[in-house]
Amino acid sequence: MAVVEVRIDVARSPEEVFEFVADRYFENVRRWDRDLVEVTPLGDGVMGLGARAVEVRREPLPRRGKRPVGRTVEVTVFDRPNELVLAGLDSRPGHDLYLTRWRFAPLGRRTRVRLRYQVGLPFPFVLGTPIFKLRNHFDLKRRLRRLRDAIEG
Repeated sequence: MAVVEVRIDVARSPEEVFEFVADRYFENVRRWDRDLVEVTPLGDGVMGLGARAVEVRREPLPRRGKRPVGRTVEVTVFDRPNELVLAGLDSRPGHDLYLTRWRFAPLGRRTRVRLRYQVGLPFPFVLGTPIFKLRNHFDLKRRLRRLRDAIEG
């Protein structure tokens, strides 16, 4: 299991940050996640527990560079204004498990946003875990800076 966690402080309340990230995920996610090509809600398109969507994102593939890869995700935790968890429902070569956990904690008049990314890497992909974690750490930090700029801007 490869786990990467990053955090950033945002000059907004947890309720405002949760609304921007979770409630309006489908309309806002591309503002901070530039590798996301498209996100298509399934069902009524309302974010909440059990909501599903198909995400297409550019991901590095062995010997092919970054290519668009589709994945169905489901909201498995929707705890206003504290936590949002998205779990991947499809596995693909190199990703047995995919889980993104957002946590929003009050920090005075700010919010500490923690983003935890977990991916199950089967053999032989698990051998590249240190490189995977390092690459994703910098990518997730960049996403959180974009998120902060979009909310505070």
